Amino acid sequence: MSICLPFTNLAHHPTKNLLILCFGCYFHAVNTSTGLLIASTFENLEYIAPTNSQIKYINSNAAHGGVIRSVAFSPEGSLMASTGEDKVLKVWDLEEWKLNSSRPVPKRVVALAFTKDGSQILTADKFGDVYSFTLHPSIDVDNSPQLLMGHVSMVTDMTITSDNKYLITADRDEHIRVSHFPNAYNIESYCLGHTHFLSKIHVLPWATDLLLSGGGDDFIALWDFILGKLLQTLDIKQYVTYLQSDEETEGQISIMGMAINSLLRHVALVIENERHFLYHATLSLDHNPLDAVYDLSGNLWVSSTFTEFSGNHPNFVTLFKINKNHEYLKIANDHPLVVNINRCGSMSVDSLPELYPIGQLRKAGTDWRVQHDKGEHEEGEEDKQNINAITGGGIKKGKKLKRK
Repeated sequence: MSICLPFTNLAHHPTKNLLILCFGCYFHAVNTSTGLLIASTFENLEYIAPTNSQIKYINSNAAHGGVIRSVAFSPEGSLMASTGEDKVLKVWDLEEWKLNSSRPVPKRVVALAFTKDGSQILTADKFGDVYSFTLHPSIDVDNSPQLLMGHVSMVTDMTITSDNKYLITADRDEHIRVSHFPNAYNIESYCLGHTHFLSKIHVLPWATDLLLSGGGDDFIALWDFILGKLLQTLDIKQYVTYLQSDEETEGQISIMGMAINSLLRHVALVIENERHFLYHATLSLDHNPLDAVYDLSGNLWVSSTFTEFSGNHPNFVTLFKINKNHEYLKIANDHPLVVNINRCGSMSVDSLPELYPIGQLRKAGTDWRVQHDKGEHEEGEEDKQNINAITGGGIKKGKKLKRK
C-alpha cells in the first residue's frame, strides 16, 4: 500500500502562465494554459509527455534535503528562491531551469521575499529573526547573512512593501510589526488586535497602504498598517462548515493559506481541515485543501489531500475558472487542462509528512516563549528525523487527517 504525496505549496509566476507545485523536497513547474509539465526536480517521474513537448529534468542532486516550505519569485520573474526543512536557501534559474546557488540558513525559514531591485533575499525564521542574503554569493567577499530584526516570538509570516520602504512581520504572539527597511530597528507601528496566533499577512495590491491579516482568530482583519489602525474585521466562523455544529469550537479556526486576486479584488482563504474556500461564495472541494493561488487570468488553482491510490494518479489539483459574472466554476476532473496537470503526479511514500502544521501554533496553556530556550535542541532533532525520513526510508508520519 502506498500513498501519493500531495502538493503542499503552490506558487504562481508574476508574469507567466507558470505554476510551481511543491511536494516533499521536490517541485514541478507546469504551464497553466495547457497543464503540461515544463520542468521538475524529480527525475523518477512516471510521466508520459505528449508528443513534441519538452521537459527539463533538473538534476535531483540539486533538490532540497527536506520538505519545501517557502517559495518566492524575483521581481522580474527570472529566478525563484526556495527553502525547506533542510535549512538551505536555494536560488533557481527559471530560464535555463538549473540551480544557481545553494547556502545554509541559520534556522528553518517560514517566509521568503525578494527586495524590489532583486538584489537581496529576505528570510524570516521560526526563532523570530529576519535575515538578508545577497542574491549572488561571491567567493571573494563575506556572504554571511545580515540580521535585520528579531521578534521575541516565532515569526509566522513576512512581506515587504512594493516600494521597499516597510518590512512587515507577524508572529505567534498576535503581533504585527511594521519596520522601516533596511533599518528595521526603526519601528513605524504595531498592528494589535488579534487574540490568537497570526499565520498570513498580505499588502493589498490595489491599495498598498492596507494590510490583510489572519490566523487563529474567527476573523480576518484589515489595517492601515502605517498608522497601526484597525479598519475592519470580517467574521469568517459562520462560513466554516465544521464549526457550525459545535458550540465549543470558538478560536479553533486556523488559516493556512491566503490568495489574492488583483483583477477582481477577491481573497481566497485556506482553512485548515476545511473542505471549502471562502470569499463572497463558498467553493466545495472533494478533499481538504492545502494551498491556493490565482493565475494571471484570475482563475483559482487549489491543491488538496487525497486518499490511498493504486495505479492512476489522484486529482490533487482543482481548478475554478472565473466567468464574466465573477462566478467561480469548478472545472471537471476530465477536462484536458486538469487532466494534464494531475498527470504530472508526485511521488509515492509509505506515510505522509505533517500536512497541517498551522494549528500547532495555537497555545494550549503553556506560553511558547517559556519554551524558547529548549526549542533549538528540539528543532535539531526534528530536522534529523525529517531529512532522514525523506531521503531514506519514506516520510515521517504526520497526524491523521479527518475526512468530512
